Amino acid sequence: PEIIEKAKQEPVDVFEDAGSIGSQIHGFADKYFQQLIESGVKPKSALDFIPDTENDIRSVSAMRALERFVEEYNYVPVASEIRVYSERLGLAGTLDDVGLVGGEMGDLILLDLKTSNYITKISFAYQVAIYYKMFKDLTELKPKECFILRLSKVDGTYELKNLKQMYKLGNFAKHLLKVNEGNQFVQEMFKRPCLILK
Repeated sequence: PEIIEKAKQEPVDVFEDAGSIGSQIHGFADKYFQQLIESGVKPKSALDFIPDTENDIRSVSAMRALERFVEEYNYVPVASEIRVYSERLGLAGTLDDVGLVGGEMGDLILLDLKTSNYITKISFAYQVAIYYKMFKDLTELKPKECFILRLSKVDGTYELKNLKQMYKLGNFAKHLLKVNEGNQFVQEMFKRPCLILK
């Protein structure tokens, strides 16, 4: 029956839509930050970075939240969408933003944007810890603070989590990577045909 197939597909569609809108919001935020970096002047409105063809209420809410964060913390982005990597860890990723809190003479911070409904996913903290390590190793700069900034897709608010003890958190993240490597090894082992010796 068609209705059952539609019901089965619904969670997949919702998940894919959430990922799509999250990617769009990241793109709009990057353009907002890039203009601020290049001009040194805060854009008139963060909403100007949402194309008319993609004017989704969730994007509007998230960009209002981002603009509110920038204003309330006097945030000055220094670099946006930074490719970071570690040959030793065999990892690469894109760090959302590095900037200054408190204006141009403020403290250097690392900022990871999230648009999910929850900010307390443990994997978010590990991801930021790895980005912090890769950024620090590549640039020899040590951000004073690392934050996860969740932009609401509903009401134009934001939530900010300050991650502490980055060295310790980074060690946990490296151990988790090793466990993941072990899990992949075992999965591959289970895929092999079983030979019975007689």
